[in-house]
Amino acid sequence: MEELQQSNQELHEVVSQLAESNRNFEQRLYTLERVIGIQEERIRFLEEELNNAIELSKQDKEELIEEISKLKRIVRQLEEENKKKDKEISNKDRLISEFDEHLLCQNFALALLRYRDRLELRNTQEALQNAQAWNFGENESDSDENSLDLHNSDNNMATIAELADAIDRSLNDTTICRTVLTNQIKRSTRSI
Repeated sequence: MEELQQSNQELHEVVSQLAESNRNFEQRLYTLERVIGIQEERIRFLEEELNNAIELSKQDKEELIEEISKLKRIVRQLEEENKKKDKEISNKDRLISEFDEHLLCQNFALALLRYRDRLELRNTQEALQNAQAWNFGENESDSDENSLDLHNSDNNMATIAELADAIDRSLNDTTICRTVLTNQIKRSTRSI
């Protein structure tokens, strides 16, 4: 159970780091989009200036054409970087969703383990009471009834243990569908 709590804490830290990284990427993306807009405006201005500069010398026109060409390359590079950042952000969002789902499953498994521990403690206390009753010479029919209750509790414990084991296996196997896990939980809790 401590391992699950530690794993839960580590996953929570990773999720926080990914969220911070996403915020940084989004801020960088916003800055890049503003730079692209400024560069595009500059390109339009230079193109208009080029078209209006009929009297400019051939050398001046070539310089303007070269500057426009450089600016267009910069804009293309910024757009490519923008696409990469978008892809990274969507990957980070997907990872955060997977970590959130994993944390939810782990928290549920921890709750089941705590429930199982409480049930084991109660069964142990009942067994001790039954043993004391035997020592004090309780009649045999009462002892049979108590042992029958313990047997039923063991069945419930086995069901809960099977459920906890199924959840542990599903946490290790990420290909298991969430609905399969949900159906297993429903079936197991119905039998309790």
